[in-house]
Amino acid sequence: RGARRGGALGQRPVPQSYSYRVGSTGAGYGRRYVRTFAEGYYAINWREVEAPMLRGIFARLAARGASRSLDFACGTGRILELHQEAFDDIVGVDISPEMLAYARGRYPDIRFVEGDLTRTSSIEAVNDRQVCTAFRFFLNAEPSLRAEVLDVLRDCLVEGGVLVANFHGNPASLVGIVYPVRNRLAGREINKLMREEE
Repeated sequence: RGARRGGALGQRPVPQSYSYRVGSTGAGYGRRYVRTFAEGYYAINWREVEAPMLRGIFARLAARGASRSLDFACGTGRILELHQEAFDDIVGVDISPEMLAYARGRYPDIRFVEGDLTRTSSIEAVNDRQVCTAFRFFLNAEPSLRAEVLDVLRDCLVEGGVLVANFHGNPASLVGIVYPVRNRLAGREINKLMREEE
């Protein structure tokens, strides 16, 4: 596994000072995240594109016998709503206590694990999964963390298990044209993009 880490995924280097682990656990992050998907572009995209697509994928996996799922970096639980519709044994995992507080409030019957699966033994609580989702994670995480998480998720999944992940910053899309302009005007990287090879 060690040989697959580092630059094997072909991503751009990220400054050592940046860590998605820290950035996603800041005070008020959960509140901002909920607000982001409550209205506007992201809410419409979720309602009209992502949710219907996921429902279809989950229905097909459930029809093939999948019943045990994991939502990695589940945040406030947006994706868990769809897990509940399709699967019986569901686990949500996140490192942010604030984000998990929202998720626990919305889904009291789902089992949650608070922790960094790449740094703790919490993986035992989430193994033997047939389906795993990772939404809005890979684009935002630094390349080394992406590689670590892929290793961990592979170990969480049973043989033949399925990882469903999104990459919501496609340079070939309309936002792929808008985001670089927005970033240049702001003088910082507000929105990230991920090339197909990444």
